[in-house]
Amino acid sequence: MAEHAEEYHFDLDHVGISGDSAGGYYVLLTAAIMTQPELQEYFEVTKPAYDFAAYVTTCPGTDLLAMRDCLGAPGPAGYTAGRIGEEILNDEDLMSHCDLYSIINPETYPAVYMVTTPGDTTTGPETLKFDAFLTEKGVAHTLVSYEDEGSGLVHVFNITKMDYPESQKANADIVAYFDSILK
Repeated sequence: MAEHAEEYHFDLDHVGISGDSAGGYYVLLTAAIMTQPELQEYFEVTKPAYDFAAYVTTCPGTDLLAMRDCLGAPGPAGYTAGRIGEEILNDEDLMSHCDLYSIINPETYPAVYMVTTPGDTTTGPETLKFDAFLTEKGVAHTLVSYEDEGSGLVHVFNITKMDYPESQKANADIVAYFDSILK
C-alpha cells in the first residue's frame, strides 16, 4: 500500500483492517503483531510505514488453543481444526505466539470493534469469552451483538446474508465505525 499510496490516492493515516471468522482472528493477531516488536521478529514481519487506524472483526475465532480439543470432532469446529492441522495445533512454540489470551499486551493492544450474534454457534461463545477477557484486561474495545429479528442469524450473517435487515444494520454500523475512526 505504501508503495502505491500516491498512485491510488491512499491516505496512509486512515487505513483500517477487517476480517470475518478466521479472518477476524487474523485481524486480532495482526493488532498484537503491529504493537509488539517481539511478535514482529517471531513472525518475520516488517511493520509497515503506517499504522492501522481501525480493527474490525465479524464473528471472529479467538481461541486457537481450544481447536486442539476439536481435532477429529464432527461439526464446524472439527472441520476447522482439521483444516488447520494437528501438526500446527500441537506446535507449542507456534501456539505460544498465536494464542491471543497470552500474547495480548493490554498496555499496547489497540481498540477493536467486534460483531457477533447469539445465533452464531460457531464462534459466538468464543467472541463473548474474548470480550470478557478484553474487559478484564482493560483493553478498549466494542462488541456489538445483533439480535435475530426473524431472519435466522448465524455465523458471519452480515457477510453471507447481506439482504437481511440485521445484516444491513450491522454493515452500516461497521461503516459508521470506520468513518468515525478514519476521518
